[in-house]
Amino acid sequence: MPASADIAPAHFGNAPAVDHVRISPAGDRVLAIASGEDKRGVAVIDLAGGPPKVALQPEPARRHLDACDWASNDRLVCSTFVFQNHSDGPPYPRRRKLRLVAVDHDGRNPLALLSRGPREAPKMAGVATPPVRHPYEDLEHEVIHYLPWDPDHVLVRAPRETDAYTTVYRVHTRNGTAEKVASFEFGITFWHADWQGRLRVGTGWYEYGSALPPIGGRRPNEPWVGPTAVAADATGKHRRLDVSNLSAPIGAHDLAGPNILGFSKDGARVYYEARVNGADRTAVWEANARTLAPLRQVVADPERDVRAMAIGGQECGIVGFMHPLPGRPFTWLSAAFARDIAAAEAHLPADVVAVTSVSANCHRLVLAVSDQRSRKSFHLLDRSTGALQNLGEQFPLTAREGSRSERRNLRFPTRDGLDLPMTLTLPAERTMKPPPVVVLLDGTPGPDSASALNTWPHFFASRGYAVAQPAARGTRGYGAAHAIDGLRHGGAKLQADVADALAWLSTAGLADGRRACFAGRGRGGHLALAAALEEPANGSADMEGRCVAVYGPRNIRYTKRDHHSPYRDCWLYPCNDRTRWEAPHYIQRRDSAGTPQRSNADEDALFDMRHSPLAAMRHPGFPILIKGDGKGRVHKEGSRRFRRDVREIQVFERIAPVGTDAEAEFLAEADTLFAEVLGAASGHQ
Repeated sequence: MPASADIAPAHFGNAPAVDHVRISPAGDRVLAIASGEDKRGVAVIDLAGGPPKVALQPEPARRHLDACDWASNDRLVCSTFVFQNHSDGPPYPRRRKLRLVAVDHDGRNPLALLSRGPREAPKMAGVATPPVRHPYEDLEHEVIHYLPWDPDHVLVRAPRETDAYTTVYRVHTRNGTAEKVASFEFGITFWHADWQGRLRVGTGWYEYGSALPPIGGRRPNEPWVGPTAVAADATGKHRRLDVSNLSAPIGAHDLAGPNILGFSKDGARVYYEARVNGADRTAVWEANARTLAPLRQVVADPERDVRAMAIGGQECGIVGFMHPLPGRPFTWLSAAFARDIAAAEAHLPADVVAVTSVSANCHRLVLAVSDQRSRKSFHLLDRSTGALQNLGEQFPLTAREGSRSERRNLRFPTRDGLDLPMTLTLPAERTMKPPPVVVLLDGTPGPDSASALNTWPHFFASRGYAVAQPAARGTRGYGAAHAIDGLRHGGAKLQADVADALAWLSTAGLADGRRACFAGRGRGGHLALAAALEEPANGSADMEGRCVAVYGPRNIRYTKRDHHSPYRDCWLYPCNDRTRWEAPHYIQRRDSAGTPQRSNADEDALFDMRHSPLAAMRHPGFPILIKGDGKGRVHKEGSRRFRRDVREIQVFERIAPVGTDAEAEFLAEADTLFAEVLGAASGHQ
């Protein structure tokens, strides 16, 4: 079968034309982040008629528009990534901060909110001694409540008193004045308000105590080390809670604790994601809002962690949850909402996979509709009349191509007796000869992945490859044990699982698993390189028919400080025995107080260990494409350039939004490499 070479990589690497669609509180306007002609801005549509208006369009070189929502019916608050150069870093902006901008719906009166940093030098837990490494050095400002009855104000959390703990402010969206609502609490990073705007719960991680130099012991009145929370009692005072039974950390520095999703209409109950009483997988729970004690399990899955987002409006409260579970996009608390969504779905071109926004009176909803292949569109549903209105395609270029791929959810056996899931994307038109494989590994699943279309599998399938996405151990989303198992011993379980998946594909006649190239973005690229290091099943050292393509920049969507994994994970800051075999001198050499002693050589070894699965940065003998900044380079042997490029495959080193020119260039460069290595069976000559 000839490959679909007429499909341009740019079609699958373009930024979403329409994304992040939100309806105004009154339900008469809709905003969307729109992209086109290398520009990205907020477009506002008046549903009564008239052309869209651009409300905000940041200069793309230094700012990237992340998200927007309605502070009132005529004023928006948008979050933007501000990129900064770093004095000891590469020649491109790598550090970023998330800042807030308020603007009228027609683009007038823009105003930066809380734009300056802390009033005093940042301190860790109020301690002026050299700080322990902490992930929140550039913690984002975030709106935690839009106060619909007070349209000129929003509640914002920000690290303005001390770093990394946050203070809550009531911020005027028209003049920028800020009034403190709650001072920082030790360990508390994330604050949450109920539907009435009352600050009810704060969660976070406290890691100082006995580790504080030079005191050598816990400071007076400071809480324990570990996951922590505060919750408002009947008087409104925040009291410290023990939430150790609501977490099961992955890695030494996982934030843990409950991830608050929202409150019931009366504020008596709270909904959160948690691993309750030592459970391996995350589930959604309903709990007492004053004690955080779990009352009942709302959503769970026997195999996957549940990553959910609440669906609700000011007048109806939380009516359900959306979660990207196979065949289960929703769990409803309201039977009426469930019926209305089902009725609307019968008139839509594909399945409803998300409800992205609800009007204040809960009558109008924005629905995300997808075929999970090449199409994603947004539609407005009026529940009062059942009327539907198309708000635009997310990727119109790929939608016009039609479905050139077939997507299957399968399971494959592992050598140690497990039965793991795998998503397989196949070319729509296939020859009798099984196609070679492209293995995609994604290390950064997000709670909103149901509303974000991943076009990479369908691009490579359109070129004639079978695209395998196995849930190998080391990937996230399948429980703590599953993730940690693949991270131990240099990812041996990850490598074995991927090799078993490829062998099973060959046995099943679905693909030629003996010829496989690997690809990934950001941390997924790191996992792809690790997985490719597994020796062929026949024990031969022959690596013909194997290659790796790594897109170094990480998706900006998943670089915001995540509630569950704010620290670099075990691949980059080992939580296992890798330190013992990668840096033995560092582990063994200690002073009289037991403190590890490091030399410059140790520092270099630790740096390499944290950022590469390649022992001593040795080239494995098959072609490796690495694209960081600028043109991608295929390394066919070791060199200084190769070691430098591998070192730049880091989680926070190079950050780029989906759909940049660099991503489209990467797809084209990877396509060329795969055609060279995998050759004629893919349809390329």
